[in-house]
Amino acid sequence: MLHLMRIDNFLHVQHAELSFGEGLHCITGESGAGKTVVIKALKLLFGAKPPPHAIAENATQTLIEAAFDITDQKHIQSLLDQSGISYEADEWLLLKRILPREGKSKLFVNSQLTNASVVEALGKYLVEIVDQHAGKLLLSGEYQRKLLDSFGQHGPLLQSYSEKYTAHAAASALLSELSENAPPPLDDLLWQKEELEKHGIDHLDIEKELKKHETFSHAEELADSLSQAVVTIKEHVTTQLQSMIRLIEKCAEKDTALTQMSDNFHTALLELDEGVTFGEQYIDQLEFDKEEFERLEELSTFLTLFKRKHDVSFEDISETYNSIIEKIEDAHSYQERIDSQRVTVENCYASLIQEGKNLSQARSQAAASLQNMVQNTLHTLKMDDASFGITVEEGEVKKHGCDAVCFTLERRGNTSPIKEVASGGELSRILLSLKAHIASKQTTPTLIFDEIDSNIGGETANVVADLLQQVATGQQLLTITHFPQVARRAAHHFVVEKEQSKQKSQGSIRLLPPDERQQELQRMVGGSESATLLVQK
Repeated sequence: MLHLMRIDNFLHVQHAELSFGEGLHCITGESGAGKTVVIKALKLLFGAKPPPHAIAENATQTLIEAAFDITDQKHIQSLLDQSGISYEADEWLLLKRILPREGKSKLFVNSQLTNASVVEALGKYLVEIVDQHAGKLLLSGEYQRKLLDSFGQHGPLLQSYSEKYTAHAAASALLSELSENAPPPLDDLLWQKEELEKHGIDHLDIEKELKKHETFSHAEELADSLSQAVVTIKEHVTTQLQSMIRLIEKCAEKDTALTQMSDNFHTALLELDEGVTFGEQYIDQLEFDKEEFERLEELSTFLTLFKRKHDVSFEDISETYNSIIEKIEDAHSYQERIDSQRVTVENCYASLIQEGKNLSQARSQAAASLQNMVQNTLHTLKMDDASFGITVEEGEVKKHGCDAVCFTLERRGNTSPIKEVASGGELSRILLSLKAHIASKQTTPTLIFDEIDSNIGGETANVVADLLQQVATGQQLLTITHFPQVARRAAHHFVVEKEQSKQKSQGSIRLLPPDERQQELQRMVGGSESATLLVQK
């Protein structure tokens, strides 16, 4: 509940300190006096964009402060916790906004600097403002649904439905993700696995096999070339080298200095003999197996094609095989997972629909009760030519239920949605009637009406006053009114005054003491004492 408010240098008000209590608060004043200054100040406090010329003339900044009692307002306390704002449960909540002429504005909650999103969220819990155009909100089916749920106090049902809706949405999203990320077709994977295993990729050393293939590919060429080299060495090189050694040995007999040369050639002959022996042994071992070569040739061709098709190196083909095995296992389990997820979606949907039916049933019961109350109230507001109704019909599954809520008017046997047939004055009457019956069930502690009675004729002013007083028994109510009959019922009567001079305009807003209230009421009815007495009846 709003307790205190301070306004400095805002629009035409230089300074005002206002105190609020329980019950009905009325704000009155001459036309053009700026009676909406409190509403505009609260909107500014809750993060709204400043109106043109918000900062008063000759002032360096605007200051708006307000204090609220949030005792037992657990949802507000939870929001403060989430926002990291400290508070004491038994103390008032303090909001402040400083709007400098130069620089950025600043928002504070309990003296802690904060941002617009936090104060905007707080504002939705602390104050509901219904302005002159609020009747147009009734043209929205969503707003009609919210009003019906407020009357029926469907918060717990809405919370339960919302949880089921979220669970179904999450399950459906996971099913879509599984569908979009399906593994490759199982037949393709099995074919790849079969081909790789046919060539022994699951157990062969690919690098060793490729080297063996390369050797087999050149075996015949190696055998021919090496045999020719061995024969040439044995038949020609060795024979000539032996002849050369004998000549050198004869020379060494005449000159011992040549003995070293003879020894060197003997060593070369031994090395040559060893090389020939190794070559002959290699030729003996180099057997060409045609079947083995065909196997290696087929394996090499397959690996080359596989490498090119899958853009992998020879070294990674074994890893590719392991990956295919994993994908096959995943493909086998994929169908199980997607079938299981479909069952989960179906179960979530069934729970959602059941919760939706519970909510629909509660709405239908609330609609029957609310439409009777509103209809009776509309009769007192001289709206006798139409019958008010509320229909709750099955609709699409949405975030707030499966219902399409529609407010209707019946005239001469024809029933139509109010958005098609209701006038501005009728919308105001309907909205006022709805608020009168919903007020005591809403959680927002403070309700503000900005001339909600502006489209209602003066002959029903006393009925309007009764309704507003009824609303004020369930909520703290502030209303800007032009009806003296309403102002007379106020527990707290504020007046907005404005003085205009050539240089500037100055204004004030203040709580009227009892001796001045009579003067203001008399002004509102035209100044005659007899009219004032008529208002008091």
